[in-house]
Amino acid sequence: MWRCLDCGTEFDEPNIRIRLENMDGENGWQEWHERFCPCCGSENIEEVYENG
Repeated sequence: MWRCLDCGTEFDEPNIRIRLENMDGENGWQEWHERFCPCCGSENIEEVYENG
């Protein structure tokens, strides 16, 4: 379970944007996985752990 700290929505999985960045101008690529709220688009989210 995840929670958005901006809009307060709880959701099962965040949306994920994959971005590639050329680090050295040749073949050094870095892959970034950015998670964000599916409702408002904020990256200010946290994973909520349920005890049980």
